[in-house]
Amino acid sequence: LFPRLSGSPVDGFDDTMLWLGIGNRLPNFMERTGYVGVLPWMLALCALVCNRNRWMIFYGAVVVVSLAAVYGMPPFPALFDSLPIIKDVSQTRLVLLAGFGVAVLSGFGWDGFYRHENRRKGLWAVVVFWIVIGLVLLGYWFKVEPRWKLLDAHYRAYLNSQFQMMAGNVLVSIALLLPLIIRQYSLRSLIGLGWIALDLLSFGMGLNPAVRCESYYPGAPSIEWLQRDKTNFRIIGLGMVFVPNAPELYDIKDARGFDFATVRRYEELINGNTGSFFFYRTAAALPAAVPLLAIKYVLNFNSPPPNPPQFDLIYSNQITIYRNRQFQGRALTVFNYDVAAPASILKHVRSSSFNPERTLLLEQQPQIPVSRLPASATSTYATNSSAHIVSEQPDDLTVDASVPQPGFLLLLDTYFPGWTATVNGTKTPILRADYNFRAVQLPAGKSVVRFVYRPASFRWGIGLFFLGLAILAAMLVGNFRKSSKPTSEP
Repeated sequence: LFPRLSGSPVDGFDDTMLWLGIGNRLPNFMERTGYVGVLPWMLALCALVCNRNRWMIFYGAVVVVSLAAVYGMPPFPALFDSLPIIKDVSQTRLVLLAGFGVAVLSGFGWDGFYRHENRRKGLWAVVVFWIVIGLVLLGYWFKVEPRWKLLDAHYRAYLNSQFQMMAGNVLVSIALLLPLIIRQYSLRSLIGLGWIALDLLSFGMGLNPAVRCESYYPGAPSIEWLQRDKTNFRIIGLGMVFVPNAPELYDIKDARGFDFATVRRYEELINGNTGSFFFYRTAAALPAAVPLLAIKYVLNFNSPPPNPPQFDLIYSNQITIYRNRQFQGRALTVFNYDVAAPASILKHVRSSSFNPERTLLLEQQPQIPVSRLPASATSTYATNSSAHIVSEQPDDLTVDASVPQPGFLLLLDTYFPGWTATVNGTKTPILRADYNFRAVQLPAGKSVVRFVYRPASFRWGIGLFFLGLAILAAMLVGNFRKSSKPTSEP
């Protein structure tokens, strides 16, 4: 009824409920506020009363069950605590399902109310709705009235604007539901939709503030030091140093990527198992597969390096930064390969002796056979080879590679359906390599390799969108022709 009673990120006033004696702590505005407008709630009730069928019952159940879960009514707390993954998700976000259910019901409620046979039921539903709301508001007023006098003028003005919106809901309800006042159906529809849009926009304007990135995420000497390194590398912060997502704001790549978007094989590569919702949110220690993560720098609070022979201390100011002496980059050239089962590959890549430049581990044979090199020649060919990322976008990456004889390019980015690759403009298959990464075959000489993300689901979506437009246009044309035909006189 009053969605901004707990303040808003733009306007402030987040202690209003404490001043009024409602609750004993500051509410979390973003997580616990769900608002669909007062008028849609009234129309949703009309749907359940005037147009009761299995669909109305279904959406009504969605609303009731979602709100029961949001407010922690038994048995939902015990049920959520017993489910993996779900137990780590805030159940208050189910308010989205409740809002969706109310939105659908309100549309059916509008249609049901204006049917002649249901109008009496609809009027009774509206009367009961506003009587209940009036009693609720009256009860709260008796509770907060003594504290109202203690509020200063700014708080009262802030709350008065919300009372005015509630009064507007009452007036619009009367105007819409009494055809004697507004006879034309199209005008009633315009007023109803316009008021709901105004109500929701007035709420939404105080929901999403805009601040300059540098104000919310200021720089720091250690960040500026990392930004001066223009090579293509990843970092990892131990403990709470640079948690996932934060480095991306400074154009610094983190080995953990984005949190809450875990690929199963990547999680198995790091942990050896899967199923943790907060996977890798904080890293207590370096993972076993460090050579495959392209980690150049390890960030930590002032403490010893995780592996002294492998890391050199190169920065110490508020935090310590260690450089990986064995850093090889994200794009590597490899000449030898083995084919093995996924479980065997996972075991090998997690071992401390695994070197991704020495042997590529594939799950299927490459299309073009590659001659195996003797161990003595591998280092020579590796010295005369190169691979550099020359351009990168979230869905488009280009690598310049040069090899003296046919081999492979190993890109230490996650293998995922939807990625395609071309070598010198010719489409080539992407091989799943070293359990979780991408590899393509290279001919001898210089090559330009391009990886592009174009998932089939996106193409299907575009196709279905235009198909839907075509069907809608055909229906409109058919209806227009039907309505334009002259009717014959009896």
